[in-house]
Amino acid sequence: MTADTPYSQNTGPAPLDPEDKGWLGPALPASPGGCETTIRQERRRLARELHNGPLQVLATVGLELAVCQRLARQGNLDMVNEELARLDRMVQRGIADCRHFIADLHESASNGPHALEALDSYLADYRASTGLDVALDLPDNALLNRLWADQQAAVLRVVQEAPQNAYKHAHATQIRLTFRPRPDGVEICIEDNGVGFDVSHAQQQSPVHLGLIGMSEWAEEAGGALAVESQPGQGSRVILVVPWPRSS
Repeated sequence: MTADTPYSQNTGPAPLDPEDKGWLGPALPASPGGCETTIRQERRRLARELHNGPLQVLATVGLELAVCQRLARQGNLDMVNEELARLDRMVQRGIADCRHFIADLHESASNGPHALEALDSYLADYRASTGLDVALDLPDNALLNRLWADQQAAVLRVVQEAPQNAYKHAHATQIRLTFRPRPDGVEICIEDNGVGFDVSHAQQQSPVHLGLIGMSEWAEEAGGALAVESQPGQGSRVILVVPWPRSS
C-alpha cells in the first residue's frame, strides 16, 4: 500500500506469522465465556480513551484560557480572538470524543443479530463526526452472527479503535473495512491511507497511545490474533483473525 494507492489488492486470507514484525500477540483458544474478562478489558479501554481524549482536551483548554486572560490584560484582542477560535475547535473535538464514548457504551452490550446494527451505527456516526470516507465490504451479514457474543464485542472494539487511530494519529482521508470468511474463521482488515508509522518503534515507545495493546487484548479475548502492517508514508493495515466457535 502506497500513499498514491490507499488500498492494497486483496490477495485472499493468509495465516498470521508469529515471526512477522507486525505480530502483536499469540492466538488463544476460543471459549464461550469471558464475560468478566471482557468487562475488565472494557474498563481499561475506556480509561485509556478518557485519558487520551477528553482529559487531554480539558487540560489544554485550561492552558489556553490562561493565555487568553493574559492577552486580554495586554489589550491584544486580535490574538485573543485567534486563541478563542482554537479553543472552539478543541471543545468541538472533545464533544465528538464524548459522543463516541456514549455510543461505545450503548454498543458494548450488542450481540447476536444486533452486532451488525451496532457496526452500521458506529460507522454512520464516525463518518458524520470525522468527515472521513469509510468503505465497508461485508459480503455476508451472517459472518458476525456466527461468532459468540464476546467475540462480536471484541470485533466491534477493534473496528472502533483502528479508525479512531487513523483519524487522530494518521491523518487519513480514506478507510476501508473488509470482512472475509476463512475456513477456520473470519478475517477483518482495516486499511487507511494515512501517514503510516514504524510498527516496531511504536510497540516500544507508545503502544498504549496508538491503541496497539488494547486491540491486541481484544483479539486475544476473541480467541484470535491481530497484526499491524505499516510503514511511514504508506498507510496502515490492521488485520484481525477470529476463529469460528468450536462445537460444544
